[in-house]
Amino acid sequence: MDAFKRAALITLPILLVVTLSAGGLILYRGLDDGSGSRGVEIRLPAPTNQPTLKVYVSGEVAAPGVYVAAPGDRVEDAVAAAGGPLQSAQLSCVNLAARVSDGAQYHVPSVDDDCMPGISEPAAVDPPEAAQQGQEGKIDLNSASAEELQALPGIGEVKANAIVTYRNEVGTFSSVEEVVEVHGIGPATLNAIADLVYAGRVAE
Repeated sequence: MDAFKRAALITLPILLVVTLSAGGLILYRGLDDGSGSRGVEIRLPAPTNQPTLKVYVSGEVAAPGVYVAAPGDRVEDAVAAAGGPLQSAQLSCVNLAARVSDGAQYHVPSVDDDCMPGISEPAAVDPPEAAQQGQEGKIDLNSASAEELQALPGIGEVKANAIVTYRNEVGTFSSVEEVVEVHGIGPATLNAIADLVYAGRVAE
């Protein structure tokens, strides 16, 4: 009887170890999907395509042009994308905190321009009737008055008077590109007004 008890005491621990080992093997196989990965698999949602916006940055910036923006971007981001403002920029005239919108133009005026704070929508040029003749409503650089020229983006009182003075002292413009010969007008200003003006012929 003592021998039977001793055999039972030896056999029971062995059976317990075998049972626990088998249970652990089954649990391990349940966690292993055969691909070598273990544990719970978490699937992240696929990234969605963010819509893009296009804005036109003109005026006193390093590289005026059309840039791609993301929803929620500010005018400050658009100006930075255009290379940042020049030293001649009058940033106090621009609402840098406004959110950009698709197709909008953001013009950074120079210190010589009249301040137009809060520009956050496409610049709307509506010149006086006297300057709307020819070229589908464009302004004639060779006949428009200083007041009419100020309707153009980036052209304030100083630059408008400089254009008129140039016409009177040097002569009329033979092309739109010639306007950069006027003191205070550079490539950035030309880029902003190029599609809004023309150099008309003046009757002799």
